[in-house]
Amino acid sequence: MKTNRNFSPKNLLLFHLLTAQGNGKSNQQQGYILVVAIGIVLALSGLMALYAKTINQSEQETTTALASSNTGFYAAESALNIRANKLREIFLNYGTPKGTSPNKADACFISGANKGSGDFACEEKRIESPDKSDTLVTTYVTEKNGGEGVVGIVPQGDAYQGLSMLEVGHSIYALSFKDDINNKSDGKQATAIIQMDVKSRLIPMFQFATFYVDDLEIFPGAAMTLSGPVHTNGDLFLGSNVSLDIKGQVTTVKDIYSRRKHFPTQTFPDGRVKISTALPDPNGSFLKNLLRWGSGSTAQTPNPMDPQKIADNWGSQIKVRTDAPVSIPEPSILSKEGKDGKPGEYYEKADIRITFKPRATSNANYLNTVPFEITAIDRSPTTPVEVELTEAQRKSLRQPVMVGADLAAIPAGDYNICTPVPLTNPHLTDPILASWRNALNSTNRNTLDNTFTQVANWWNGLTAAQKNTLANKVQDYLVNRIQSQDQPLSFASFSRQTNPSHSVTYPTTPLINPLNFPSTAPSGFTTTEWNNIRNMTPQQIAGLTGRCFVAAPILEVGRDASGHTTPFRYVNVREGNREMRLLQLNIQSLAIWNRDGKYLNGTTLTSTANLLYVSEEPDNSAPVNSFQRLGLAAKDDTEGGMVIHARVDDSATTRKASLLTSPYGFAFVRGQQLFGLAQTTNHPDPTGLTIASDQAIYVQGDYNNVRKQNTDPLTSSTNRQPASILADSFNALSNACLNNDIAINHEGGTGCSVPSRVDARDTTFNAAVLGGTDISTVNSSDTGYNGGLENYPRFAENWTNRTWTYRGSFVSISKPLYVSGLWGPGYNAPIRNWDYDPDFNDPKKLPPLTPQFVVLKQESFIRSFDQ
Repeated sequence: MKTNRNFSPKNLLLFHLLTAQGNGKSNQQQGYILVVAIGIVLALSGLMALYAKTINQSEQETTTALASSNTGFYAAESALNIRANKLREIFLNYGTPKGTSPNKADACFISGANKGSGDFACEEKRIESPDKSDTLVTTYVTEKNGGEGVVGIVPQGDAYQGLSMLEVGHSIYALSFKDDINNKSDGKQATAIIQMDVKSRLIPMFQFATFYVDDLEIFPGAAMTLSGPVHTNGDLFLGSNVSLDIKGQVTTVKDIYSRRKHFPTQTFPDGRVKISTALPDPNGSFLKNLLRWGSGSTAQTPNPMDPQKIADNWGSQIKVRTDAPVSIPEPSILSKEGKDGKPGEYYEKADIRITFKPRATSNANYLNTVPFEITAIDRSPTTPVEVELTEAQRKSLRQPVMVGADLAAIPAGDYNICTPVPLTNPHLTDPILASWRNALNSTNRNTLDNTFTQVANWWNGLTAAQKNTLANKVQDYLVNRIQSQDQPLSFASFSRQTNPSHSVTYPTTPLINPLNFPSTAPSGFTTTEWNNIRNMTPQQIAGLTGRCFVAAPILEVGRDASGHTTPFRYVNVREGNREMRLLQLNIQSLAIWNRDGKYLNGTTLTSTANLLYVSEEPDNSAPVNSFQRLGLAAKDDTEGGMVIHARVDDSATTRKASLLTSPYGFAFVRGQQLFGLAQTTNHPDPTGLTIASDQAIYVQGDYNNVRKQNTDPLTSSTNRQPASILADSFNALSNACLNNDIAINHEGGTGCSVPSRVDARDTTFNAAVLGGTDISTVNSSDTGYNGGLENYPRFAENWTNRTWTYRGSFVSISKPLYVSGLWGPGYNAPIRNWDYDPDFNDPKKLPPLTPQFVVLKQESFIRSFDQ
């Protein structure tokens, strides 16, 4: 409001005095009044001078206070944002903010007051102001809803709409103050107080068909459909030789292109890429051509799609140029060392920790030392119990395991584990023996068959009591001898006779010993008994009571140099034909060893039951013959289920100078069944299995996919569990890539060696994957491509006319830190039957410790200067 100068206090008084002179008063009176008036005016003049001085001083103080208040506000706002990000970091590291808040608002700057504790306590921070001075700011946090999160769905119209989330509310306060005022009874004087109410939205990353922290490129050679959400913190480059249909919300921090990134001039025609809309077009289709509706033209272009046209035609289904990159976990979550002195989340919360400690393969006796350590953690008690497996227990993990009769009785088909081998015509049951027998000439083949016939005739001549006694005695001897070995035994050799002087020549694996029995009968056996027993195979000895052997739970694969002699070799063609050192874990055998295994405790055979994990009671509502039905599944449900963490020992002898050329990794085989809990009537909330490592992981064969033979790999799959693989890089090997010792063996080129080179076989993989991906480089020629989403799995075989069927979620949070090789060599691409796994839309069916990103949603912002 403007002020009229004629209505100042001084002029207003004079106006009233002059008016009075004209009201008929006497001259004397008027003179008196005039003198008084002049005196008053003179007095008022002094007062007004003082008033003006006071006003100027007050204005200066107000200006100073305003400047101080503004400085305080901006400092407080800065500190508030820092505190909000600390909350976000806690959630990103799978923690929950804990502690107590101060008991009153000004407690943070009152000496001796309760300043709270933990993540909610008062924290002081000096913030540099625009004038380069420092402002002291205190922040603290209070919980909403008692700290309880609310499970919900991201509202329609928001980024990541329709996804499940856990929303947790907090109020964050920031107080800036003059820290040079200490003479007040209540401490320092606040210059600004601000409050921000936020909701932290924790959104599981495996709810996306694909989620990339860097630029995302999708260029399938064949037709591809992705039914889940797609997100990138960078640019999105799309194209296809045939078609690419995306049926989910697309969110990008930057732009969308209908061209290649590394080769900008290679654009794609209209119709190659379609993205779903919320409402159908006039023809009833929910898919719109990206180029036509995103650029306004059907002309191919290297330019980004128009954000306004994207918004007009797709609405909330496509959100480009979002406010900021999504906050995601760092790769340190996969390491033991973690970040800021805290262990990585997956190491810290793992139920089984495995450390690979390879010895130099130039030493011929390197297999005498067990190259791994294992810690099993039982988290069911209030205080978790950690158990380090002994050397004898770890030695047992390197040897084949004789399974219980109930497992061996499972018929060939869906859940078949192994089949007991009879004494008569064993080659009809044992495929390894059959392959050796077929390679013999007719004379040696007849000799072998006659030997088995003689053994069968002898055995059939015994009484039932004699058979029972002798079977138990010889099986105990067999297992004792297996467990007394310093080096691992060849699983394939369990299909050959234990008599090393037999006339039949069997193939053997270098350095992996066959199991030989001595020629002289041990105590407790007659010579006749012993001569016949030596002509049996270990598989036949197990079969005497309807049992059989499965391969060792853990094997070492690889060598340090091509000239070394090792049992099994893995040459990574993509990594420049690098000789790899892999620790192979057989998931099926691990579950069986955890119930049926034996180890030598001194000289006594001792059960390995529940050494790796505590088993759940048999679930009669699970599929017949499944691990869950048989009581081999893990009981653990902490952190959502079982978590295995695998790492390489960090001593100088096992690391390479360059992290990007690490020769180490972990291989997982026989993972058709996992030892978590699938969803059943008795277990409506499934658990599943997560495997995490900061090194490369290789997964061989069908994974989390038990199905009827020769049927659709998806619709007939049973007992599927929530599952995920998290690794520095992810490598996919087919069902063909396993030799007779149940070990992967890849000697280079495009094919596994088993022992001769073979092509890939159709394989199905049902699990979410988090792995590192390389970044394409932009240049003027068609080079520098990282392979795109279609090569997220690193293949190493000839997949021509073979299918890798995949249902899951691909997440990339960084470049590989240990094994970063160029895309391209060493394989022929498979037929890609890929899509998002809609099971992940149900939060109960997400894998244990699913990585999450955090979105802070501001509810209110309150600013106060009334201090």
